[in-house]
Amino acid sequence: MENIKQRNNKYVTKGFSLVELMVVLAIIGVLASISIPIILNVQRDSRDSQRLKQLDSIRIAASKYYTEYNEDINIYTTLSGNTCTTPVGNVSTPPTSSTITYYICGANNPSASRMVPVQLTSGFYLSRPSNSACTTESTGKSIVFYIDSQTNGPGRIVMCNEGGGTRVLEYKQG
Repeated sequence: MENIKQRNNKYVTKGFSLVELMVVLAIIGVLASISIPIILNVQRDSRDSQRLKQLDSIRIAASKYYTEYNEDINIYTTLSGNTCTTPVGNVSTPPTSSTITYYICGANNPSASRMVPVQLTSGFYLSRPSNSACTTESTGKSIVFYIDSQTNGPGRIVMCNEGGGTRVLEYKQG
């Protein structure tokens, strides 16, 4: 800081006092504590929207299958001969491929001759909890979901959002 000599031989310092700097830092801290959680929530919501867009392709395929065969669905990862095998389970390790094919087949009749293939892109993959509840949430490129097939109600694919909550996609009307 530069000292300037004024009348009566008193020196005045140009610049900010320590109190002024502390007030500015406090204001910046308050603004950061407000804005950072908002930014993180927006990013999380954006990832959930991307997952929902990918899961909508599953809903379309499930709706097509249900409309054609009037049968509740299951989602499989592999075909073996004339049968859809290996239902989607809880995936702990992400696949290495950026495009993954899943097969929509009947829940009670997993015939490969009646399957509807669907692909997820951009590295997204399905993971399913062991029970029909959101015990885990979607993170990264995983889409945690379960199928809620009601006898006289709508068939629903339920996505477990990152950070809690669910989003529901209906593939059949009740």
